Amino acid sequence: MQQRSNDDNKRLMARLDNIAREMNAFLVVLAIGLATLDATCYWAKTVSDAFAHSRPPVVAASNHLPSAAVTASAADDVAPPVP
Repeated sequence: MQQRSNDDNKRLMARLDNIAREMNAFLVVLAIGLATLDATCYWAKTVSDAFAHSRPPVVAASNHLPSAAVTASAADDVAPPVP
């Protein structure tokens, strides 16, 4: 097997160093982006929780119907029509 010369080793190390430098820049940008996304989601959750306490409770639509209409529609759902 042939031994690599010092020149080849220096070129290889320089290339690897250059690749590592570019990867570090990419990873720093990725980390900043993820931290920004995390902070935005945390802020949105905090604001959502703050507004949830100030809203009135949601009322089901069936509560607004007269009781006869509710019982008639409930009976239609349960019993099959008589021929």
